Amino acid sequence: MLTGERLGHLAAAHEEVAIARGATHPVREVILATNPTTTGEATALHQRAPGVVVTRLASGLSVGGDLEYADEVTLGRAFAGRRAV
Repeated sequence: MLTGERLGHLAAAHEEVAIARGATHPVREVILATNPTTTGEATALHQRAPGVVVTRLASGLSVGGDLEYADEVTLGRAFAGRRAV
């Protein structure tokens, strides 16, 4: 699990490598890919790093999925991430 402090160290390490290679692009975003479990949710909710946007992969209903078997959290995320048709 990456704590906020570890995430900050990861961003700093990336910047050090980028500077060493002559790149001038700082870390602006870290995308988390955690499992959609209670542990994965808790891990994702506790990640912070100064000046770095922390995002997660999208989640919701899968293509071909059956609404009958979807739980309310999955339905809620699918609803929140809806797009115009």
